[in-house]
Amino acid sequence: VTTGQAFRTPLRILGPVPAQIPAGGSTRVRIGVPSRAFLERFQLELSESPEGVVLQGASWNRAGAEIVLHSDAAKVKPGLAGNLIVAVLPAPPQDPNQQRAQANRRRVPVSVLPAIPFDIVEAAP
Repeated sequence: VTTGQAFRTPLRILGPVPAQIPAGGSTRVRIGVPSRAFLERFQLELSESPEGVVLQGASWNRAGAEIVLHSDAAKVKPGLAGNLIVAVLPAPPQDPNQQRAQANRRRVPVSVLPAIPFDIVEAAP
């Protein structure tokens, strides 16, 4: 697995770190990606994250790309901290026939984002 070497522009975290994820809530983390097409060609997926911390999605806006990290208050408590690893995987094919053909194939990351330090914090009242 490479760390951004598959892309001309290195993948990087642009937002403040550590990412403050409210218990039972979400936060957005800005990431630097080569282009808007990046999110069409690749999928982002958390790798070995703590139970209860998920990547809810990725989107593009004027400032660039953002990922949404969410925590389940029943599974994680304030004070949990660490690093999140986001794998960059090829997007699944659009053609249903190709999807079936690749259904049993192992998906291999083409890259990873730099580690994202995170803290689970108390949810705002």
